[in-house]
Amino acid sequence: MKIQCLLAIALFLPTSLFAESPKFGDLVKRDGLYCAKSADVPYTGKTSGRTQMTFKDGVLSGPYEKYYKNGQLSSKGSYRGGELHGPHESYYKDGQLMWKGTYKGGLRHGIYERYFDNGQLWYSIHHKDGSEHGDFQYYHKNGQLSVQGAYKDGQKHGTHEWYSKNGRLSKRALYSHGRLTRRACFDEVGKRRICD
Repeated sequence: MKIQCLLAIALFLPTSLFAESPKFGDLVKRDGLYCAKSADVPYTGKTSGRTQMTFKDGVLSGPYEKYYKNGQLSSKGSYRGGELHGPHESYYKDGQLMWKGTYKGGLRHGIYERYFDNGQLWYSIHHKDGSEHGDFQYYHKNGQLSVQGAYKDGQKHGTHEWYSKNGRLSKRALYSHGRLTRRACFDEVGKRRICD
């Protein structure tokens, strides 16, 4: 009796429970929704292979991971309603962190950091709803500060300073809503000079 009940239940389970997950390349986009090539029904589930994406009713929704051919993680993050949402990271082929940041509704939101292949921070920029907004810093590959300043609604705003690889101030500029209002330049020993 138990065997007959189990057999009856198994017959009514969807065959997708026993099928292997499709690869991302095996899905096609129809009317804005992802479907298996052989089906007209929007896909729900996770893809397998080097690009592992999560779908709900044909829309990217949930965690994803992508891998290089060598098996090393390339990037990871998540989608919500078809848009990037939440923390995301991307890596060089050797596993070193390339960048990290947060998305909100498909747009960068919060701090976005990019790294040189040696692991040294290259730059850090604040974002608000997809636009640069707030402090930023750029660095030389040797770790010395290269440029610092701020953005307001995607435009340079306030004092910006540029530094040489040895850490000496080379230029200072003042911006107001993207418009340069003042600047001063300095030589290798810190004396003012004419700006180029």
